[in-house]
Amino acid sequence: MRTSGSLCFHNSDVNTVFDISRTLYERNFEKINTIYKEKSIPAELGLVIGAITESQKLINLATVSKN
Repeated sequence: MRTSGSLCFHNSDVNTVFDISRTLYERNFEKINTIYKEKSIPAELGLVIGAITESQKLINLATVSKN
């Protein structure tokens, strides 16, 4: 995951999951805020990102926004 920066996926959702997950591991929260501040992240992607990064907080937020 941490070395996935050079990978390019044809599916934009997969790119988003890898980009946010990798950036979370790097603890570069400013980059996430800058890039994704105005973008809507679907709840399903939030669940996947939360699972990959083992973040119960993200999983909870995604679950709440899904309902």
